[in-house]
Amino acid sequence: MSRLEQLGTKISQCRQNKNMTQEELARRLGITPQALSKWERNLSYPDIGLMSELCDVLEVSADALLETQYNAGARKEQDIIRSAVWDNLRMCSEPLALYFSVDLVPAFVDNGFVSVVAEMRERLAREGMLMPVLRLADSDSLNAFEFKICTYHKILYKESLEGQDENSMPYIMQKVEDTVREHYADILTPDIMKNLTDNLQMAYPALVEGVVPEKLSYGLLTEVVRGLLQRGYYMVCLPKIIEYLDSAFRENSEADTSELIDMVQEKLKAFYS
Repeated sequence: MSRLEQLGTKISQCRQNKNMTQEELARRLGITPQALSKWERNLSYPDIGLMSELCDVLEVSADALLETQYNAGARKEQDIIRSAVWDNLRMCSEPLALYFSVDLVPAFVDNGFVSVVAEMRERLAREGMLMPVLRLADSDSLNAFEFKICTYHKILYKESLEGQDENSMPYIMQKVEDTVREHYADILTPDIMKNLTDNLQMAYPALVEGVVPEKLSYGLLTEVVRGLLQRGYYMVCLPKIIEYLDSAFRENSEADTSELIDMVQEKLKAFYS
């Protein structure tokens, strides 16, 4: 069994050492018990954005969580293995990536897309959305003039163009913007949520200070916001979501994520009615 494959076993051991159930740990991370169960059975791995919070909850260092049995004097091998583990986790944790066939490479070679992405970020920010770093890469596995937009290797949008010309790059980047807007619930991560709440705190300190992440973890807040986005709400509602989620959590700290989403939605309906 590889070091990466032992990560789930280590998570399970640390959780049990803390006398925590899967349900309790999942709730504190803002994920489903089923997702945690898959981690512990080595069927999937946690997003790298959750690793820091996972370590905090389990009260272990990242090194300890990834630690396994090493032979004495094998420090160099240990460092190589750890580096490979983190590299693998990062490769599995790209919130936004654009892949295009080699036929479309000429559309991106002059870096004209850089200013387009900057303008895209500004427009999305006005709608309350922080766009993550966009990874661009050509792929020889795609068909001619084909591109796809992915989050964590999940395909959000895919299309084949008739050819490549000066309109190809602007068209593709517009599809990226449309996809981010339409699928922000899939793209949103605890790291993005931390950046959003840090920025929000500058304008509304009383709303965030002592609440996020002290009472509401980034993971939990992310899951609730995802659920509300899927129900038709928008990121511009984030201040009210935090306010109502804090209230709902104080009303019932044992409520699971779906119950909290329902409670916040009821408060939002009343506010916007």
